[in-house]
Amino acid sequence: MINIEKLLHNCESVLENNWKDNFTIPATTLYPHQWSWDAGFIAIGNSYRDTDRAIKELEYLFDAQWKNGMIPHIVFNEKEKTYFPAAEFYDINRSSDAPIHIGTSGMTQPPVHAIACHYIYQNSTNTDQSLDFLRRIFPKLINWHRFLMTERDPEQSGLVTIFHPWESGLDDSPIWDEPLSRIVISKGDLPQFKRLDVVAVEGASDTIPTDEEYNKFIYLIELMKKYEYNQEEMYKNFPF
Repeated sequence: MINIEKLLHNCESVLENNWKDNFTIPATTLYPHQWSWDAGFIAIGNSYRDTDRAIKELEYLFDAQWKNGMIPHIVFNEKEKTYFPAAEFYDINRSSDAPIHIGTSGMTQPPVHAIACHYIYQNSTNTDQSLDFLRRIFPKLINWHRFLMTERDPEQSGLVTIFHPWESGLDDSPIWDEPLSRIVISKGDLPQFKRLDVVAVEGASDTIPTDEEYNKFIYLIELMKKYEYNQEEMYKNFPF
């Protein structure tokens, strides 16, 4: 039988131990930065126990919002060097839309943040505080959803276009096997790099992508850089 009190205590301990001044890391070595939709779910969790921290989580994420409204899927902690691809690899300064004050990735993730904001308001014991937060973040949420409904849905299908499996939240799912199979990497298309995820999970090869898959993940980032993160050009030309 599950001990709910113990389970909740363990959950709170994870949130507490993974808090790093401005945001919560998903995992110490494997994921030492802030991830977008992780931040949304983490804010929901913290909304039940620490409104201030839940608000700070989302505000730190949205401070890295791109000029076109995109919320990047990673906001990098420059002190951490155990993750690849790092901020330098993404080279987001190729895009005029990218923030210049902080390092981020050049892709996005599912938009769970408005739901997180709802939970923060619903669970807050300080209505003035939560309403003030909603007033501050609402324009940023609008720009975020507008980006998804326009630049990421140019055919007005009602479905968001993704350019990389990592944008889905279902990173290594078998549902991407078929579209990934269409990608052919030619000699010279990939830079030299070292997979740090293999080190972080102690070589547990059964829990991480194969080298072939991972090479395609990195190749797609190289293409994003080639097109300078221009959403229209990527939509026209991307193999995924």
